[in-house]
Amino acid sequence: MIGVKGQIKAEPMTLSNDKESYTLKFDCKPCEMHVMGKMKPHIFKIATTVDYSSADHYLSQSQT
Repeated sequence: MIGVKGQIKAEPMTLSNDKESYTLKFDCKPCEMHVMGKMKPHIFKIATTVDYSSADHYLSQSQT
């Protein structure tokens, strides 16, 4: 099996296409990958209009 299984740290990678590039940062302990790039205007607009109160309620219930 190829991968980073058992490692604590992996080096960032870059994913790119014709017009854009994204930095991939890895957090191996919880097995997470974070995609970093420029926020697009239509995504930013959606993110500022979403009501996150139900998500906060769900998170508070799952942590107890």
